[in-house]
Amino acid sequence: MVLPLTSPRICALLASALVWLGGILGVGMLRPAIAQAAGAAAVTYFSWYDNASPGMQADNIHVVNPGISTVSVTISLPGATSISYQLDGHAAKYSAFPFGTRGGPVTVTAGGAVVTSKRTVYQGSLTEIPGLAGTAAVSDGYFPWFDKASAGMLADNVHLFNPGPGGAAGQVQVLGQSPMSFNLLQGQATYMTYPSGVIGGPIHITTSSGAVIVTKRTVYKASMTEVAVTPAASAASTVYFNWYDSGPWGFSNDNVHVVNPNAGTLNVKVTVGGQSKTVPVSGGQGTYVSFPGLTAGPVLVTAQAPVLASQRFLYNGELTEVAGFTAADETLETWIPWYDHQSPGMVDDIHLLNPGGSAVTVTMTLPGQSQATINVGSGQDSYFHWPSTCPRAVRCWCRRAPSSTTRRRPRSCSPCRTSTRAIHCRARRPRSRWPLPTAGSTSRKTRS
Repeated sequence: MVLPLTSPRICALLASALVWLGGILGVGMLRPAIAQAAGAAAVTYFSWYDNASPGMQADNIHVVNPGISTVSVTISLPGATSISYQLDGHAAKYSAFPFGTRGGPVTVTAGGAVVTSKRTVYQGSLTEIPGLAGTAAVSDGYFPWFDKASAGMLADNVHLFNPGPGGAAGQVQVLGQSPMSFNLLQGQATYMTYPSGVIGGPIHITTSSGAVIVTKRTVYKASMTEVAVTPAASAASTVYFNWYDSGPWGFSNDNVHVVNPNAGTLNVKVTVGGQSKTVPVSGGQGTYVSFPGLTAGPVLVTAQAPVLASQRFLYNGELTEVAGFTAADETLETWIPWYDHQSPGMVDDIHLLNPGGSAVTVTMTLPGQSQATINVGSGQDSYFHWPSTCPRAVRCWCRRAPSSTTRRRPRSCSPCRTSTRAIHCRARRPRSRWPLPTAGSTSRKTRS
């Protein structure tokens, strides 16, 4: 049984999980609309599935049932045999289509609201993206950067899916480049890219009819990262990132990208670790800033009008991209489908950011482990991990303080080899390089 909230007081929390696997860092993000129990959806989508291309080692779909009743789950992909099972309340399960399967979209349909994510291993690197409900479809959205020119950049593909109802038509355009047009019937998916040599940003996705679910999959050397589009409507005058790292431990090129979706020029301030930089950003354009040698958190992006922001960085030569948080992403409670601090080479840290004006008490539960409670001060970031913990799921919730947030799976320990549990904690993950299970699935009900 999942424990109830520890306090009726309202609180806000931004969280992420940073994961290392064999010297490679991964980052992924679960938005509250997907990760919160209250925001789970009965139907979610992934724009692309690939368990066939060279270098793809695993592509696993995780499902968490935050409710108390058993639900039916069906995972479908055009041209593939559907996967169906029953999922107990407060339980998690992962599945994969057979090796050789590729295409899109993937549709996860459940008999109740569930939380979903997809964890992909490419050449030993790991990226994770949450399942997106039909309400995540956009008519106006941005990615901060496109790159098929820099050394090592092998692919940068924009994937689009029309969940309906009706058709969806529009265009994808990198600033300064000719637009690419699309026209999708309900249920259709496609992907688009520019030729080699194109670099710049932002990428602007607009529709003249309907709305589309959009992600971008970037291959850099032996790594891949996937990120969902940021809707223009999600722009905010304050944007957060849990952590910044351009220190001596393998991190490099930690760039904070900012996009100004407004008509006029804005002065945007980026602050981290007591250092600040202010840059002008023209309307409809973007830029980026960095702080070489600095390791600190949180990162605060502020402007006099709403902006969009994301973070792109290299760790040991591996590229990761993650979108920033806004006040709309604050949450009381969240689920993370997978946690592993025990498999060979794994380090799995859960970062918690409190953007509020008073301290927050955060409680995290992981089946089979002691409940963890930590305090996060106002405007502060903190992180936590359970020592030597087998793969499974986690839950987090918080309350205000009284004075006022691969084909092959690495080996795991024998007792946990077949157990999957959901992490419950509002999460933004640095592209998680977590060990992903092999094709097939396993589940186990969580304990209180």
